[in-house]
Formats: sequence, C-alpha cells, structure tokens
Amino acid sequence: MQFKKNHEEAFNYVIYFLLTIFIILCLYTSYKYISYKRYYRVPQGNVIDVSPLTGEKIQPVLNNTPANEVIYSEIQNIEELHYLSTADIIYESYNEDFQLPVYKAIFFGNRPLKTDNIKSITNVPLNALAEFSFTPSPSSLPKCYDKNAELIFLEFNTKDSSSFVFEEGKYFHMRDKVKDIDRISNKPLSVSNVIIQYVKEEDGSQINKTLSSGNAIICSGGKFTKATWSNNGDNPTKLLDSSGENIKLVNGQSWWITVKEGTAVIIN
Repeated sequence: MQFKKNHEEAFNYVIYFLLTIFIILCLYTSYKYISYKRYYRVPQGNVIDVSPLTGEKIQPVLNNTPANEVIYSEIQNIEELHYLSTADIIYESYNEDFQLPVYKAIFFGNRPLKTDNIKSITNVPLNALAEFSFTPSPSSLPKCYDKNAELIFLEFNTKDSSSFVFEEGKYFHMRDKVKDIDRISNKPLSVSNVIIQYVKEEDGSQINKTLSSGNAIICSGGKFTKATWSNNGDNPTKLLDSSGENIKLVNGQSWWITVKEGTAVIIN
C-alpha cells in the first residue's frame, strides 16, 4: 500500500510539473504573439510606408507622425556627434561666433538616445521640413544632372571646411583624406545626396530657416545640377529645377549644407 501511495504521489508531481511547464509555454507564446502584433500592426487611418525624407520603404506609420530633430553641441570633431550615420537628413552650417561648423539632424522612425553632445531632441512635424522628390536609382535622374560630382569641397574659412568623396553610390564625409566615422555605429558617415544651399545671411543656430529664396547645388548619384530653393513663411523649403518643378534626388539620406553666397565650393 505504501509503495502504491508513493507511486501515485510521484505520478501527481510529474503531472503538476508538466502542467506548470505547459502553462508557462502558453503564457510565453501569448506574450510573443501580442508583442509581434503590436510591433507589426498597421496603424488605423492615413498611413505612409515610404519615408518622405529618404524615399525608402519604412514600417507603416500615420502620416502625422512627427520626426525627431536633434540639435548637437558645438564640437570641432564631427566623429564625436553620435548617431549621425542613421539620420535621414544631416544639416551643416557655420557659426561665425564659435568659429565652428554646427550640426543638426532629422530622424524619422527612430529616436536617438540623449548623449552629452546632444543639446536637445524635439518633435517636428513632417510638413515643417523640406519637401523632397525621389527616384530609385542614379540612372533615372533627370538630364539636368550633367556634370560630375565625385569630389566636393566647401571652404568656410582658411581653418574649416567640409568635403565628400563619391564611392560605391554614396558620398562619404572626409577629413584630412580620411572617412569620418560614427563612433556609436562604427559606420562611415555617408549619404546619397549632398545639397548646398546659398543664403544671403546665415545664422548657425537656425540652419535652413532662412526665408525667401536663393540658389543651390544638388549632388546626387555622382553628378550635380544647379537649382533654386524657395521657402515662403510656414511652407516647407522646396528644391526646384529651371522649370520650377521639385528636383529629384536618389533615394536615401541627404547632407544639407547652408553657406553664405560667395563661399568657395569646388566640385569635380
């Protein structure tokens, strides 16, 4: 009798153990399923699945989803500015007071972590940013891109400059003939497009917020074209060709440099 009782107790323990494992597996599976549905669900309402800032496919989001604007501290070494390699748009200008290039970046779909070299991270509506038009490859760029742009050099003054080299379909930011690296991702700072915006007056703390209009140079796919830009009050800045249409860029990230008229720019 004692043997039978012990046998039954052992059997019950096994059953309880297996039931516990089964319940844990059910709970874990439910958790994974809910997490999957939450991450991959399509938002209800007006959604977009192509980034208006890069022309690339993204996870569907509501069309009123804001972007993240990151203002960086004034630092001499651009490699100390974290997350630039993952920004959709990098804005560069020159602050005469600090005698340094200054940067801000736009991130859509991801929000970088706050670090010591980031002054602020704020939401900004998409309709407050520049308006872009994209094409999937350099071969489909319009014929106005008729001059080579494989080396780009901008001289802010005798001390500071900004330069790029075009390799493997990307513009790599260079310093002393060496590619700059994002120390967080350990990836080179590279973009598909380089936009040079000429302004009459420049305020390094208000990059790309100059009103009115002016000239621009657009480098994309190893070629460049002259263009104009227009910004009328609350409307987003537009990049226009000679016929007044939005000029096309190759899909991908862009580097937007604001310079004073007369700044030395060499492209070949």
